[in-house]
Amino acid sequence: MEEPTTTSPADPGGPRIGVWKVARVPLGILGWVPLILAGAVPDYRVAVTSALGVALFNQLCIYALHRLTGFPRIWPRTLDSIFTVLFLALTIAAWADQSRDEEIEAWTGFVINGGLFLGATIAGLSGHSFIKDEMASNERFTQAQLSHPVLLHTTRVMLWLWLGVFGLMALVSLVGGVRDLFEPKPSSQFVYAFSNPAYLTFVVLIAGGAATGLYTWRMRADRKFITAIASRYQRELEAWAEANPEDPWAKLKHEEDANTLT
Repeated sequence: MEEPTTTSPADPGGPRIGVWKVARVPLGILGWVPLILAGAVPDYRVAVTSALGVALFNQLCIYALHRLTGFPRIWPRTLDSIFTVLFLALTIAAWADQSRDEEIEAWTGFVINGGLFLGATIAGLSGHSFIKDEMASNERFTQAQLSHPVLLHTTRVMLWLWLGVFGLMALVSLVGGVRDLFEPKPSSQFVYAFSNPAYLTFVVLIAGGAATGLYTWRMRADRKFITAIASRYQRELEAWAEANPEDPWAKLKHEEDANTLT
């Protein structure tokens, strides 16, 4: 499989970076819209088809900005790719066999959430974490800072947090699919509650977002919290600073070390 593109002819430090600064947050939100559509639209066939359309639109927008501004540094992004493959398969299945709507609908929630969990896990284990993509998309970080031990620690923490969120969503939505195997069939309210991922998306994803926001706030505002993390990686921090002596973070570390000695 072709490796994701990590460079661009555009100058990441040039004036075009302003375009990315404006677009980054809206596109970050739009990246989750396919999952929201899959749960919010009542007709699952329309839901997965519209989710596929948004996923493809995201891919095109991100690629255009990648070529124009140099950001995001990585294309294609893992989460966009997972949604594209997942909803392409579901769209084909939904329109190819319209005689088994009830069975397909009962398992759609698990397929979406389970596919998201599986895709994110495989990508994370192979070094293409979607959290890494988000870090690389942040123009505040230099290329060297993306390999900083504390930032790598944050990436790992966030990845495990979100894998837990996706796994929980998959487990709960599995209930609707398994129950559909038994007779008598469950009520439509039961199937909707457990197979349709809408409320899981809105509750569990919000909880995951809140946890992410709290961790991010502590990383920015709680000096003791950052120091406690950094204390675990003293050798790695020294090696990183020696390898990137001109980076602002390396210069800051040298200044802190000098102040400690004096």
